[in-house]
Amino acid sequence: GEFVETVVDRYAQAITGIETTDFAAYTIVDESEPAQGITYPVRWRVTNEQDKTVNISILADGEKGIEIDYRNSFVLKAGETRVVEATFVCAADAPRLKVDKHNRDKIAPRIKTTLVIGGEVMELGTGLHYHPAVDISLEPKFPSLFPGEAKTVQLILRNRAGRSLKGTVSIVPQEGLKTDWMRREFEVEANHYAGLPLEVSCNQTGAVPLLVTATFSDADRQVSTEPVRFPLLMTPIGGVCADWDTDKKTIV
Repeated sequence: GEFVETVVDRYAQAITGIETTDFAAYTIVDESEPAQGITYPVRWRVTNEQDKTVNISILADGEKGIEIDYRNSFVLKAGETRVVEATFVCAADAPRLKVDKHNRDKIAPRIKTTLVIGGEVMELGTGLHYHPAVDISLEPKFPSLFPGEAKTVQLILRNRAGRSLKGTVSIVPQEGLKTDWMRREFEVEANHYAGLPLEVSCNQTGAVPLLVTATFSDADRQVSTEPVRFPLLMTPIGGVCADWDTDKKTIV
């Protein structure tokens, strides 16, 4: 008799694979939590379970933040299986995804596949919970300085790309902000950390932004992360300085 079996993608909350008495089709990604700016493969495995040839068309696009535009058409003989492959990139400047501890089932951006098998059309979805290839943090998290005071802070780089990365860290120039370097090379093994000391000072008062970006190579492409903002709290003696972090919490 006839049957239908489906595979549901947890991140996409959509069907990403289907098998019936006539055909089987699956979207396959090696990494469902890819690093932004890195190129990854995506494959489609299609089997013709019928005793006749069938025309196949695959059309794949990415939702916001996912770069892929793939079109392919071919013919499958009776009983034939074919695997076709393309690549995708999660844009380095795509909005950061927030993991909600209370709602981990929030739908992630998807690769959307339109599959046409012998005139029958179906939609497949594959979710990608992407993250920055290089996470940049600051220690201490919210440095407090007197105007004109020089203090050394640590820029912490976390490599989340799944392979070693070599590149540069750059400080975005800001009025009144002085640093002992503006550009420095780094090399970090996969899933490891690196620390870069940075001396900062400023004659202004208030929350002065320290903007930091990382640049690295992916094959023949140069990838730059979105600048990460850290507030330097320049507080005069007897005064108070305030700012807001990425979660809109007040820092004093």
